[in-house]
Amino acid sequence: MTFHFRESPTNEITNPVLDPVAIIPETKVAAVRVAKLG
Repeated sequence: MTFHFRESPTNEITNPVLDPVAIIPETKVAAVRVAKLG
């Protein structure tokens, strides 16, 4: 999934925090929880 475009659904599941220096979303750093389904 790409996250390069604002309208991408991937951006909905990433960290909403902004980088304090560049003032851009920290989309490459996000904590996740992986769980087996089923």
